[in-house]
Amino acid sequence: MRCAHCLAPVGEQEAIVTDSPAGPLVFCCQGCRGIYELITDEGLDRFYEHRENWREGPPTLADSLDAEAFAGRIRQETDGRQSVDCLISGIRCASCVWLIEKAVGRIEGVESCQVNYATHQARVLWDPARTSLSEILRRIQRYGYQPLARGLDEAERRAGRDLLIRFGTSGFLAMQLMIYSFALYAGYFQGMEPLMRHVLHAVAALVATPVLFYGGWPFWQGALRGLRAGQANMDSLIVLGAGAAYLLSLWQTLRGGEVYFDTAVMIITLILLGRLLEHGARSRASEAVRRLAALAPEQARVLTTEGGEVMQALGDIQPGTRVSIRPGERVPLDGRVLSGCSETDESMLTGEARPVGKEAGQEVLAGTINLLGHLEVEVLRPADASVLARIITAVQEAQARRAPVQRLADRFVGWFVPMVLLLATAAFALALWSGQPVEAAILRAVSVLVVACPCALGLATPLAILVGTGLAAQQGILFKGGDILEQAKGVDSVALDKTGTLSTGHMSLTGVRPLASGWTRERVLHVAAALESRSEHALGRAIAASAPADGGTAPAEVSDFQALPGRGVHGLINGRDYWLGNRRLLNEAGIATDAVPLDDDDATRILLADAGGVLAELELTDSLRPESAATVTALRRMGLTVLMLSGDQLGPVAALAAAAGITEFHAAMLPEDKARHIEALEAGGRHVAMVGDGINDAPALAAASVGIAVARGTDIAMESADLVLMRDDLRLIPQALFLARATFRTIRLNLIWALGYNLLALPLALSGLLHPIVCAGAMAVSSLCVVGNSLLLRRHRTETPT
Repeated sequence: MRCAHCLAPVGEQEAIVTDSPAGPLVFCCQGCRGIYELITDEGLDRFYEHRENWREGPPTLADSLDAEAFAGRIRQETDGRQSVDCLISGIRCASCVWLIEKAVGRIEGVESCQVNYATHQARVLWDPARTSLSEILRRIQRYGYQPLARGLDEAERRAGRDLLIRFGTSGFLAMQLMIYSFALYAGYFQGMEPLMRHVLHAVAALVATPVLFYGGWPFWQGALRGLRAGQANMDSLIVLGAGAAYLLSLWQTLRGGEVYFDTAVMIITLILLGRLLEHGARSRASEAVRRLAALAPEQARVLTTEGGEVMQALGDIQPGTRVSIRPGERVPLDGRVLSGCSETDESMLTGEARPVGKEAGQEVLAGTINLLGHLEVEVLRPADASVLARIITAVQEAQARRAPVQRLADRFVGWFVPMVLLLATAAFALALWSGQPVEAAILRAVSVLVVACPCALGLATPLAILVGTGLAAQQGILFKGGDILEQAKGVDSVALDKTGTLSTGHMSLTGVRPLASGWTRERVLHVAAALESRSEHALGRAIAASAPADGGTAPAEVSDFQALPGRGVHGLINGRDYWLGNRRLLNEAGIATDAVPLDDDDATRILLADAGGVLAELELTDSLRPESAATVTALRRMGLTVLMLSGDQLGPVAALAAAAGITEFHAAMLPEDKARHIEALEAGGRHVAMVGDGINDAPALAAASVGIAVARGTDIAMESADLVLMRDDLRLIPQALFLARATFRTIRLNLIWALGYNLLALPLALSGLLHPIVCAGAMAVSSLCVVGNSLLLRRHRTETPT
C-alpha cells in the first residue's frame, strides 16, 4: 500500500484509513491526511491527477513544527515565559535523557529542559522573545529523536507492539540458532565433518543476521543518534558488544574456527526482553495518570434555549452553559447544581469512599459519578481548568520535577558509558598482554560492554517517584514534585493550624454583647456581617452567615475594605470607619480595649469598634475534628513532634490542644509570627511540615520544609503548599509521610542495587569470569530488579488512624 498523498509505502499496522466517495484512502500519517483534506476541500484535487510519482515521503516534523497539535500544548507561564509537555520517541536509556537535556539546554532562551526517563515525557520552559518552540523541536529532531504531540497512550501502544514483534522474531530465531549451536558444541567433542561444520556455521550466520539487524534495529538507531551527537550511550555498548561477536563469528566462519553467533543473538534477544518488560512496567507505573485522564467523558449533554439536549465536545463548552447529567453518568465539567437532588461518587478524585450528597447550590466536580437523581448543572470552569485537570497537571508536574538524589544519579550516568568503553578497551588489551588469543580478548571486551547497566541507575529514582506520586494521587494526596517527596521523608516535626485544620472550621456565633449606647444585637450583626461579607476566614464566614438567620437586613455597602491577616478586618460604611477583630487590631488603630474584661474560657471573642471606642463583643465557638486526636497519635507513633500554631486567643487554643493531645502550642500569632517560629525551628536543625488551610497560613506554608494545604483551602494556601490533601481528612497527613518514607526506601534500595550490581559485575567481566551471554542476561535482570522493586510500591498501604 502507498500513501494517497505522498505515495510513501505504508505497512498495514501503520496505515490510517479514511472513507471517501471514491473508496477507502490510505495515509502514512496524520500530516498527509490533513494536507490531502485541505487540497480537496479547496477544490484543488486535480493536483493528484497531474502530479508525478515523487518519493519525498511524509512531511517531516521540521515542516510542521508549529502544527496546531503542538501549539495547543503551549502553556503561558509567569513573566511571559512559555512551557510545553511532549512525548519523545526514540529514548532507549538514561544517556538519551542526558543528551536531550544538554542539547536543548544549550539553546539560547531555554531556561530548563527536563526529560522523565520513566515516561519519556519532556517539559521545556523557554523565553519566547529569545527562541521558539520550532527551534526547540528541531533541535530534538536533529539529534535523532522525535517529539510527538499525540497522546501518551497511543505512542506507548505503538512502542510496545513494535518491541513485542521484534522480541518475538528474535526469540524464535534465537531458539533455532541454539539448536544449530548445540549441534556444533556436540561436534567439537564427538567429531564432525568439516563440511557439515561449515554448513552449520553458514546457517547460523543466516539466522543471526535478521536478529542483529531487525531485532536489534532500535539499538542501532540509538547508537547512530549518539554517534551523530558525539555521545556514546547504552545502545552504543549493546551494538559494539553484539556487533563484535557477530563480526568475529563471520571471520571465524571464513577461517573455520569457533563461532559465537549465539552470543550476538542472545545479547540482542535478552536485552529486548528486558526492554519489553521494562516498557510494560513503565506503563503500569503511569497508570494513575491515565486513569485520571479517562474519568471525564468526551462530550456533555448541553441544554438548549428551546429545552432540548445536544451532545457537545467538552472543549467547546464555556462557563455559564447549562448541562444535563443523568443517573449513572460521569459529571463532564465542574459546575453548580441548578436543580435536582442526588449523590456523587468522588472516590476517584479524593479517595473518599462514601457518596456525597448534592442539591441545588452545591458544586459537582468533573470526573465524578452521578449516582441517583437527574441533575441540571451550570458550568463553572472550562475543561482545562477543572479540578480534575489541575490534579492531572499537578501529578504530571510532580513526576517531572526531580529529586536531588536523581540529579546526582544523572550526573553519574553522563560519564558512565565513556568509562565502560575505556574499561572494555583495557580488558581487550590486558587479555592480549596476558597471552590470550584475539578471540578470547574480544569476548572479554564484549562481556564488559554488555554487562554494564546505566539504565538501572537511570530508572532507580524516576520510576519510584512515578509510582509513589501516582499511588498518592489515588489516595487523595498531591505531591508537587519528586523533590517534595524527598523533603517529606525527612520531616521530624509537624505544625498544625487550629481553625479549619485541627478544628472543623465551622464556627458558631454563640453570643453578641453590645457595649455602646444605642447598639442592639441586630445592629451589631448588620455591621459585622457587612464587614465580613468579603472575608475568607472561618470567623468571618460564621458572622456573615449569622445576620440573615437573626433577621438582619441585607448587609450594608462596604468601601475601602481591608483584610488584615491575624488581626481582623477594616472598612468604611456610610463614610464611617469600623474595625472588627482581636484586641491587637484595635490597639494598633489606637482604640482602647482595657474596659473589656478578658475571659479565659474556650470561646473565641472578637470586638467591633469605631473611632469612638469598642461597640460590641462577639463570641464564637468551634469544635475539634473527629479525626484530629487519632491523627496526632499516629504522627507521634512515627516519631514526629507535633505542635499547634494559632492566631486565636490562649483560652480556646489551650482547650483544643488538650482535646487533641498536643502539649506544645502557641497562641495569638500573626502570620509572620508563625513563619518566624518555623524558620527558627528549621534553623535549629528541625525539618518541619506545616499544615494549614487559610490565607493566614500562606507565609508559614512557604517557610516550612514541606507546606501541606488541606482540601478546599484558599488559592493562596494551595499555591504556597508543596503537598495538597484533596480530601478534607487529617488522617491523610501520616499517610502522606508514610508514603514519602516508603518511596525513598525504595529509591535507596534501587540505587544500592544499581551501584552494587555495576561495582560487582564490571570487575568480574573485566577478569573474564563472565561469558557474554551471562552478561546480557545479568544486565537485563539488573534493570528488571529496579523496575520490580519500584512496582512493589503499588502494594504499599498505610493504616488509616482511627
